[in-house]
Amino acid sequence: PCQGWARSCYLLNRQPISDYVQQTPLDPLVALAHFFVEQQPSSMHIRRRDDVTIRLLYNIAKRVFEGEGALKEVCSRAYTQ
Repeated sequence: PCQGWARSCYLLNRQPISDYVQQTPLDPLVALAHFFVEQQPSSMHIRRRDDVTIRLLYNIAKRVFEGEGALKEVCSRAYTQ
């Protein structure tokens, strides 16, 4: 059997963070939960786009997925050859 190593585990969803989403600035953990719960492909559609942590998360996501289209094109061409 596997031995547990974590002292605690936080499961966050829309309900537990709802009271904290209105705070300015957002607590970083609340911002992260809000980012994942809302699942918006663009910061234009998320409720707290004014928050610095939310903007940082969208900038990181943009950098990570920026080259995804180019990668799909390369894979597609390699597959058809």
